[in-house]
Amino acid sequence: MWIEKINLKDFLLFPELELELGPRLNIILAPNEAGKSSLMRGVVTALFRDSSSRNREVKLLRRWGSDSFFRIEIAFRAGEERFRLTKDFDLKKQELFREGEKNPFLRGKEVDSYLVENILALDESLFLRVCGMMQEDLSSVTDGKVSLGERLEEILGGGWGDRSPLKVKKLLQEKRLEIRRGYDHPALSDNWGPLQRWSEKIEKLEREVAGRGKDLQKRRELLRAVSLAEKELAGLRRERKILAARKEKSDLLRDQEIRREDSGKKMEEARRRKERLRELLDQRQELVDREKDFSPALRSCDGEALDSFRTDLEKEALLDEDSARLRARKINGGGLIKLGAALLLTAAGGLAGIILDPLYLLILLAAAFSWLVWVRDRRRGRRAGEGEKLIREREILQRRRQGWAGDISPEGARKLLQDYHRWKGELSDMNARLQEVAGSRMDMDGYRETVKSWEREYGEAAARWHALGEEIKELEAFRMEPDDLIRLDEELEEKEEREESLLAKLESNRRELAVLGEVEYNEKLEQLVTARERMAYFQRRAEVIDLILGTLEEARFGIAGFLSHKLPPLAGGYLSRMTGGRYDALKTDPVTLEVKLIPAARKGEGAAGPDRGPRSVSPALLSQGARDQVYLALRLALVELMGERESLPLFLDDPFVHFDPERQGEAGKIIREFAEKNQVVLFTCDPFYRQWGGKVIGLDG
Repeated sequence: MWIEKINLKDFLLFPELELELGPRLNIILAPNEAGKSSLMRGVVTALFRDSSSRNREVKLLRRWGSDSFFRIEIAFRAGEERFRLTKDFDLKKQELFREGEKNPFLRGKEVDSYLVENILALDESLFLRVCGMMQEDLSSVTDGKVSLGERLEEILGGGWGDRSPLKVKKLLQEKRLEIRRGYDHPALSDNWGPLQRWSEKIEKLEREVAGRGKDLQKRRELLRAVSLAEKELAGLRRERKILAARKEKSDLLRDQEIRREDSGKKMEEARRRKERLRELLDQRQELVDREKDFSPALRSCDGEALDSFRTDLEKEALLDEDSARLRARKINGGGLIKLGAALLLTAAGGLAGIILDPLYLLILLAAAFSWLVWVRDRRRGRRAGEGEKLIREREILQRRRQGWAGDISPEGARKLLQDYHRWKGELSDMNARLQEVAGSRMDMDGYRETVKSWEREYGEAAARWHALGEEIKELEAFRMEPDDLIRLDEELEEKEEREESLLAKLESNRRELAVLGEVEYNEKLEQLVTARERMAYFQRRAEVIDLILGTLEEARFGIAGFLSHKLPPLAGGYLSRMTGGRYDALKTDPVTLEVKLIPAARKGEGAAGPDRGPRSVSPALLSQGARDQVYLALRLALVELMGERESLPLFLDDPFVHFDPERQGEAGKIIREFAEKNQVVLFTCDPFYRQWGGKVIGLDG
């Protein structure tokens, strides 16, 4: 497999990037932090990540500041076929095309399955460990933090760092030793593991439990008696509970009947009140409807105005009487005056004739006649003035009466006023009755709300009455006559006495059991059961650890066989070329998987001479550059072996920085030859590598 084209959009450092790679050696030349690692991550994401994923790792791949997710497209060749893979993480869409076809032949999750099963044969983790040789990976090996054997085991066996198979095996062995210390081999009691501690405790508890065997028979008899008594007691309690429930139901029936009777009374009372209040409201409404029979002026008057209307009517009646008298006086007044004047003149003339002379008599008679005429005229004028005043007052009163009574007679107005007073009194009486029935004075809306409230109260009381009736029907089966209730109480009393007797017997038996050490025995027995359970738990744990260690050992043997047979010849050939023949070969230990180097024989030395030199050399004793060369040889061989079915691309993050010029040049030849079979992508910031040939691609910083 080799990658022909990469297109990234909104991925890590790249707003948009398009690269075309050659089938052999590709040199990605870029300064630090220019995105070399991001490019490798883009390839891995395209090959192994599902575009619908939204986990934390995928979210971190989105370009900083971008509102949308990224899109990746790569074109690659596998065998004789060419493919184009697109993954749009924003649209959660992924498609796989064959060369020359417009429509994808696979979509969605089928794309990932096809890539792993038919092309790559690796998962993401193994692809990264096999095909990617990054600086942090190289540094951990060349700095001596991780041995080459451990790293090879991590690559092929899975896991990394503290989760590598070797570290897991070591941890499990420590756990197994901790659990079984003192159980398989003698050890100080202070250092015993859980198995030995629980084994000793179980033996001690078994001796203590066995020592109580003499009292077991008596304890069994007491326990049997206790069991029988408890069984009988449980039966008695069940029977008493049934009887008590029956009595309770009977009492409840009587209580419900009393409650239903009370509810019926409340319901009837609420009905009477609401009907009485509604009747009074209807009567009041009739009174209110009669109000239209009276004039608006009359309806709008207060009590003082009504009193003035009544006073006006009385005044108007008096004025009518005065007018009648004046009219009578006018008719009879002239005759009386004439009579009075004649009598006076006659009396005066007679007196004057007796006493005075005739002349004086004439003068006196004329003066008297003049006085009589003056008096008559004055009285006529006074009566005329009084009549006019009466007429004016009567007109004023008549207009005022017409203002509130209309064009009706004074008698009609008087009757109207009496009717209005009577209507007001009836309305006041009605309000008082309403207040008495409702319990407080309120307006009509308040009375109507009171009616509604009493209707609701009536409805609730009726609902309770009916509900209690239904409950009474259900409880009817528990109705008991007084004699039956008496017999039931006697039966309950008998069962209570029997229950007290059984309880006393139980208490006695339990005291005997306590004297026999029942509590201590049970505690020891429980401790023994618990100790056996804990012992079984740690035994199972030790067995699981043994099973896991066996599985790991089988896996390590498989890896060791693979490494010891196929990997050393290939890696040794690469190492021999890079070191100029200083080392002939390398080998891996079949147990520890540790890598050893075989130095080449010195010229002129015998095969068994005393100065032959070491038979093997550990990479840890070499310089950093030499360790880098050993690791590079191993990784090239590993990629070659893993890509036997389909060639795999190799991504190198400038692993030649510690090589001397001679070995760097030889490494370049090896890389170019390796690139004839496997695509190689070399990430570097050093322009020196341009002279290696291949396709040089520059990335802007």
